[in-house]
Amino acid sequence: MKTTPRKTENFTFRVTPEEKALIEHAAALTGSDATQFVLAPAIERAQIIADRQHVTTLTGASRERFISLMLEPPEPSENLIESLRDRRHQVVE
Repeated sequence: MKTTPRKTENFTFRVTPEEKALIEHAAALTGSDATQFVLAPAIERAQIIADRQHVTTLTGASRERFISLMLEPPEPSENLIESLRDRRHQVVE
């Protein structure tokens, strides 16, 4: 059985009375409390933004250039060959 981590941290932010009332009303309509109502979409959006850091999207000419380099890679440069010979670098497969 997976246990939920204990929540020990706080976020504090100010809203207008109208914003607070609207959030509380909408939360009640969904059967949630205001904290979960506000927190769930914030966590979802934060995860999407964090995940974007691990994805590169290529379009148009960039995609074509990448594909051509993958299909026909260039010969290694002298600098690359020297770097690979340098014992300070370790190549891991």
